[in-house]
Amino acid sequence: MRNCILAFKILFALLLTFTSCDKATTLPFDYYQNYCVVQLYDTQEDAKWTEYLFYHLSKRAKINTLVSKDFPTDDNHVTLGVHIVADAKYDYKIDREREEITLYAKDENAMLWLIYQFIGGAAELDSRFDASDLPPVILKMESQEKNFTFEWRGLYSPSNSDSDMLLIKGTHHVDYNWALWGHNLGKKLGMKSEYYAEVDGKKYSDQFCFSSSKLKKDIESYIIDQFGYGKPGKGENITIMPNDNSIVCLCDDCKSAGNKKGNATPAVSKLIASLAEKFPYHKFFTSAYSSTKSAPSMKMPSNVGVFISSVDVPFCRDYKCSKEYQEFEDLCGEWGKAVSSIYIWEYERNFDDYLTPFPCVNFLRHRFRMYKELGVDGVFLNGSGDDYSTFDDLQSHLLAALMIDVDCDIMLETERFLKQYYPNTYTTIMEYYGALEDLAYNRGKILEIYGGIDNAISAYLDINKFESFWKKLDSESKNISGDEKQRVGKLLAALNYTRLEIMRCKGKIDKEYVAEALAGLKESGVKYINESHVKLEDYIDAWETQGVKVESDDHFLNQSVESSVGNVDLLTDGKYAFHFNYHTGWLRSKANEWSVRIKPDESATSSNNKVVASFLMCNKWSMYLPAEIEIQQDGKKIGGWKDDGSDESDKVRKTIEIALSGFDGKSELDIIFRRKQVSNKSTIACDEIELR
Repeated sequence: MRNCILAFKILFALLLTFTSCDKATTLPFDYYQNYCVVQLYDTQEDAKWTEYLFYHLSKRAKINTLVSKDFPTDDNHVTLGVHIVADAKYDYKIDREREEITLYAKDENAMLWLIYQFIGGAAELDSRFDASDLPPVILKMESQEKNFTFEWRGLYSPSNSDSDMLLIKGTHHVDYNWALWGHNLGKKLGMKSEYYAEVDGKKYSDQFCFSSSKLKKDIESYIIDQFGYGKPGKGENITIMPNDNSIVCLCDDCKSAGNKKGNATPAVSKLIASLAEKFPYHKFFTSAYSSTKSAPSMKMPSNVGVFISSVDVPFCRDYKCSKEYQEFEDLCGEWGKAVSSIYIWEYERNFDDYLTPFPCVNFLRHRFRMYKELGVDGVFLNGSGDDYSTFDDLQSHLLAALMIDVDCDIMLETERFLKQYYPNTYTTIMEYYGALEDLAYNRGKILEIYGGIDNAISAYLDINKFESFWKKLDSESKNISGDEKQRVGKLLAALNYTRLEIMRCKGKIDKEYVAEALAGLKESGVKYINESHVKLEDYIDAWETQGVKVESDDHFLNQSVESSVGNVDLLTDGKYAFHFNYHTGWLRSKANEWSVRIKPDESATSSNNKVVASFLMCNKWSMYLPAEIEIQQDGKKIGGWKDDGSDESDKVRKTIEIALSGFDGKSELDIIFRRKQVSNKSTIACDEIELR
């Protein structure tokens, strides 16, 4: 039988030979009886990577004689070689011919990634290899010559946090690939008095004077001590940027550099230029953000770059029609004149809700293409960090693939990933996730990266389809085991959060449904539900202690409310909003004065003599108690309340009781709210209004 199979393969190879004279005609991988790894060029680098390819390909071969070194063990073999081409115009290249395959890369990082792509690709096409320990391949095993879409491919997500896998995946992570990141300068050096910013003679300990000679000297010493001077092609990435506030130093030296109120770019740029010249093998970045949003007027050294945030560009299909996009494009243009590298700080999560699906891949593919048109060199995708987020494993794989090759086949990559990690449930997950991506993109609405469940429902989340998906996957999970069971189990458990949020936002409360979903959440192993690190256990506790009015003597419950402000039905729906989530359940208004009109139910009497209202207090969100509340009946004031400023609580639900005088128990009540004038962002967030 073995001889028959061998004869068939030889015949197949001969047929290929006779049907084409093209030297590049290839043979199927499982035709070869032997993979022979040879060193093609006499260099130390190539010797190293030839040995690396041989070792890692061999250990994944199921047959001892399948991989050889320097000479073949069978006549029908393929010769494998590698070569580093430092001056190449490409990042990687595969040259695949009938009996010879060569892997080329511009540098060692690209070579390591390419070798693992080849090993994974060989295993996909030849069952005599087992590469199940590797992530799914992105490349097709055919001749090609390409550059990565971006040189920097940062993913800040739990599925990209294994430092040993970064080079294999071809991705980056700020904790491992960035020497000094973000606003960490003060943490590394400490805030010394010689660094303090000065404005009108006053020193500020929470901002730097970037003209400080002491600061410059200490940064230089820190770089030398921690990273040295670097070597060609082997430098570090170092960020120099102000602390996260609007203070701009206006000391004599900073003003001489060009600083003005609101603009710290001149002094920051002067310092960075000096550091870049002293350390030419390191790369220095700042950010186009807040007081350094404006580009420097001078041309910076070639080893200086900038991060530009895309936060203001709407996350939607038609973002190019917005004025925010035009401003973003102009900003990239201005910075492009001053620096050699532009990296984008991009977003891939709803940071107020890590657990509800967020179909971002289609949107980001189009944004990546736009970035390339603008000359962008790198992208940092800000995800959920180390915290679990729904579909993060799949999305991280797809986004990594797009940052490597923006034109890759997303459907193929989705299928590859799900078949490897969800072999028994991949069809169900693929159908639902694919439809979710398509609906989000085609509906054309904005996906809020700081939004509530109502935003998701409006933009892409079909309630019935979501529940059907959950139930189908839950049913399938009963018949699977091993790693897949754990992955599916955590996904199902986490999605109970979305089920509960849908009920809080849209549905009627079903006690059994709530109990089932809460039980699932308790088993999820999830710690936080959002960027603010609200604990899942606190969310569960809120449901169990205050989530819904089960029995109530409230005579406004489920009564219709009249008002010109927002969804006023939230005020009488019998569901309490939570203090850690301002999106769901709270009626929010910035109007200086607004009112609601409510008629009590038929059982109300004059003995029901107080109105109880709930408000959200949170300084960070600019949500405050009203300055004043007035209650009228038939135009006559029968109750009121004024804020005396004594309550300085923060991020709490505050309940206010207002006694009524002369209420007849039947007539409609007008409840008037007057806003506290703390700032133009001051907001009243009100939840349940009750008549007792």
